[in-house]
Amino acid sequence: MLAFITTIRHPRNSTDYGQVEEFLSDTLDSIARQACDDYVVIVVGNQKPAFPLPPQMHFVGVNFPPPTAQRGAQTGMGPVIWDKGTKTGIGLAAAREFSPDFVMFFDADDYLHRDVARYVHDHPDSQGWVVRKGWMYSRARNSYVRRNRLFRICGTSFVVPFAAFEVPDHLTVSSTQSEV
Repeated sequence: MLAFITTIRHPRNSTDYGQVEEFLSDTLDSIARQACDDYVVIVVGNQKPAFPLPPQMHFVGVNFPPPTAQRGAQTGMGPVIWDKGTKTGIGLAAAREFSPDFVMFFDADDYLHRDVARYVHDHPDSQGWVVRKGWMYSRARNSYVRRNRLFRICGTSFVVPFAAFEVPDHLTVSSTQSEV
C-alpha cells in the first residue's frame, strides 16, 4: 500500500486560504482518479478543508501555532520548514495505522498521475522511486511544460519505503510540535 501525505499551511499564513483549499481540492481529485485503490491519503493541517474529502482520504487536525506572527504567505524558510516538517511527522504517525509499504509526500497544489498507486502496487520489492521527468503546470498561463530532473524543482517526486522513516512508537497524531 502507498500512503500519500500532504500538509496544509496555517490559515493565518496564507494570502488567500480559499485558494489554498481550491488547489488542495484539485490535487485530491487527481489522486482520487488512481487506477489502483491500494492507497490512502493523509492531509495534515490546522483547519479541516471546507469541502468533503474523497474516499480513502483522511484529515488529521493539529493545533500548532502559526509558524510566524506575520500574516500572509511570506513567512520565511525556517518557520515554513518547522511547520511543514512537524506536520509531516504527524502525517507519518497517521499513516502508520494503515501499514503502508511506501510513502509519497505531495505538495497540496500538485497533480499526480493516475498510475502512481498501481505502479507502486505492482513493484512491492522496490527500494523506492524518483520522478525524473514530468510536467509542470502553470495555472496563470493554463499551460504545461515538460521538465527533466523534476525532482530538483518539485517536492512531489519521491516514493520511499515507509520503514525508511523509522517512525517511533511514541509519535502519535496528538503529539506536539516539540515531541515531533
